Amino acid sequence: MQSLQQAERQETSPIDPTPELETAARHAGRQQWTVPHSVTPLWKHQSSLPNLPVPDLYQTCFRYLASVRPLLSDSEFVKTRDAVVEFAIGGDGARLQRRLLTRAKALPHTSWLLSWWNDIAYLTDPSPVVFFVSY
Repeated sequence: MQSLQQAERQETSPIDPTPELETAARHAGRQQWTVPHSVTPLWKHQSSLPNLPVPDLYQTCFRYLASVRPLLSDSEFVKTRDAVVEFAIGGDGARLQRRLLTRAKALPHTSWLLSWWNDIAYLTDPSPVVFFVSY
């Protein structure tokens, strides 16, 4: 079995350097710039991974309340808790949860969140991605 370095040396592809880079490469003793191909393609095992589950509505509401509790006064927390209960039980939460579950079933080979995440986090947000968006 060949080593990773041997595989990388065998699997290289030329890059067309700019004249400045080509000159710099010659001065460094290199005749061609190359980038090693990955030994294992990035998405090779993607289909064998389980899909991202849709979070349970009530667990999400409970976690939200636990996360905002230290930030709110008692009266603010009561109002927030009442609003969360109304959302979860009053209809909108359950309706939206059903829509998420339907979407997850309709996309069996990918994540129900992937296209939304990429569109909203990367394509529509004008903020610099490097500083404000992370997987």
